[in-house]
Amino acid sequence: GIIGGGMEDRYLMSIFPAVFIVAANGFIKIYDLIKRYNKYIGIAIVLIILILGGILQLRYADSIIKAKQSSYYQVKLAGLWLKQVSDKNDVVISQSNPQIAYYSERDVYGYGDMPEEQFQKLIEEIKTRYMMVSIFEQHPEWVFSYPERNKDKWVPVQAYFFDQEQKQAILVIYEHVGEIY
Repeated sequence: GIIGGGMEDRYLMSIFPAVFIVAANGFIKIYDLIKRYNKYIGIAIVLIILILGGILQLRYADSIIKAKQSSYYQVKLAGLWLKQVSDKNDVVISQSNPQIAYYSERDVYGYGDMPEEQFQKLIEEIKTRYMMVSIFEQHPEWVFSYPERNKDKWVPVQAYFFDQEQKQAILVIYEHVGEIY
């Protein structure tokens, strides 16, 4: 997990067999110590430790799930909005590819890390109608200023904000105006 350039929990999966072996070894030693006195008490203590550990893990997982329940909520809303206002054959450019594709049921392409010139060729080729920019995914730096520099082609049609005063946009959807390439 550390060698790959960033730490992610999914990279820890490969160490689980070793962790389970070490944990099982510990349970066997606990059981062996207690079984000298009573075999059933040894089994009961091992089971109690496992059950308590399981309960703690379930509570921890529940709190994490509840804390992250509203994350990416604006991306979901954007996808559902696109589904309502767009045609089935409209193409969307978004760095949140899987989420927008799922909620909007439209073809979605990402910016990736392509340069602006390559992006311009791509949107002409695939006839992009909507473009989404958000803080939820990492975008190439030029993407944030692209709509502003191309006001004659792209207009904001939907925005979601971080604050009540609606001054800090966290997601903006732009629509291509005029003939689509």
